[in-house]
Amino acid sequence: MEDFDDNEDGIDFDFTSNDVEISNNNNDNANNNDSELDSETKVEESLEERANRLRFSMELEFIQCLASPQYINHLAQARYFQDPAFINYLAYLQYWKQPQYAQYIVYPHSLYFLDLLQQEPFRNEMANPQYMEYVHKLQFFHWQFYKQNRLNTNPSANNNLTTETEQQPLPVPR
Repeated sequence: MEDFDDNEDGIDFDFTSNDVEISNNNNDNANNNDSELDSETKVEESLEERANRLRFSMELEFIQCLASPQYINHLAQARYFQDPAFINYLAYLQYWKQPQYAQYIVYPHSLYFLDLLQQEPFRNEMANPQYMEYVHKLQFFHWQFYKQNRLNTNPSANNNLTTETEQQPLPVPR
């Protein structure tokens, strides 16, 4: 037989292999049952893979949301932190700190806040809007001065700094 090559769709079919064996009807029925089981297994695996991908994306999105002090404040005011099942879920999410998962996280502060949420006093304080604002300001100052602080801690970079780029003292949030 000839190879069928459909270049428009990028699909290649090879009908030259002799893997197909003609046999009596009893063997054909057994082969059909095996192929049905294989296809059912493949469907179950694909459903499981799809469910795992969905769980991965939902957990990733939730972790990313934890980078926002406002979102944590919302969770605290909605009393999610009083639910032991939710606290256990936060403990379960600690696996995101492993490098094979952390590589997908865009906002690394989310992992820091995930660690802080393991502590009950932090969870309780985040219900207070003033404390949420304080945490948000600290986060902002970190973003604002992060590069400059990194340059100042590198001794070789300190030689290249001018007086203009010297670190200014951080304002104390009240």
